[in-house]
Amino acid sequence: MKNADPIPQKMQGLLFGVFLFVLIPGLSIYYFATGQAEVTWFWVGVGLVCWYLQMVGVLIGYHRYFSHKSFETGPVMRFVLGFLGCISGQKGPIFWACHHRFHHNSCEEDHDVHSPYTYGNLKGFNLVKGFLWSHFLHLVENGPMPVEDKWVRDLLKQPEVVFLEKQATLIYYLFGLATYLLGGINGLVWGFFLPSFLSWNCVMLVNSAVHIWGARPYISKLAPNCNARNIWWLSIPMLGDNWHNNHHADMNSARAGFYWWQLDLNYCLIWCMSKVGLVWNVRQPDWKNLKDMENQDKDSEKAFLVELDKKEKGKKEQEPSLVN
Repeated sequence: MKNADPIPQKMQGLLFGVFLFVLIPGLSIYYFATGQAEVTWFWVGVGLVCWYLQMVGVLIGYHRYFSHKSFETGPVMRFVLGFLGCISGQKGPIFWACHHRFHHNSCEEDHDVHSPYTYGNLKGFNLVKGFLWSHFLHLVENGPMPVEDKWVRDLLKQPEVVFLEKQATLIYYLFGLATYLLGGINGLVWGFFLPSFLSWNCVMLVNSAVHIWGARPYISKLAPNCNARNIWWLSIPMLGDNWHNNHHADMNSARAGFYWWQLDLNYCLIWCMSKVGLVWNVRQPDWKNLKDMENQDKDSEKAFLVELDKKEKGKKEQEPSLVN
């Protein structure tokens, strides 16, 4: 799928960083400080609803459905999920699914563009650099990577998905305009600025925090070096995608929280939708396969870090010497 965007790739990354991490917070603070934006229960509720809809669009729509086909649905519901993803500002469903599928295939390898281990072992300041790189700096520096058709041939056959992909940026900014027309400055801040900022950061925790800290009960067969983790206390802000080690072990399961005590609000909504016929053929964990992937090696993390050190040392040895 050709990228028809007239703005150069790296410039898009820079503009993204300025918009999300400078303009949105700056304007929000300004509007609150000058009294143009109010803090009331009504507007807090509007903000939470808009944040939740964006999260559903990305985590259930873009992630569990478009990327992994963890359930089936019809064209109307497919369009709704894709539309909700578009209002998050995270580009279109084809772009998102393409890069996420590639991530699963090359997790923590050299071509994994948002791995926190890009700088090697997370020792000292490398921890800060690795976290920030995986959280957002990879997008600011590289811009949105081109879509490779081979990863998303199934989505390219669905006209409603292709339409959303082409109009994703327009849909996002029209959504922002609609919040202003309906609610003025309050609508813009609570319905657009704050939900966009929060949903982006909550979703980006998938790349950063849950690839650094937490439990690692499974070792993925697809990408054995994958260092995805489970962090229980992120269950609410990430709506269940915090069980990221589980997800990498069985990426096609609609459930990321495999057990009753692993709160997965995204799966709760998928289950509810299945009961009223909006989705069907909801895929469950492959327990036999998971049993084979259980991490029973207490030294597996140590081995992973040793391997990173070897890679880093090898890269340094390959660098040309400045000494004759």
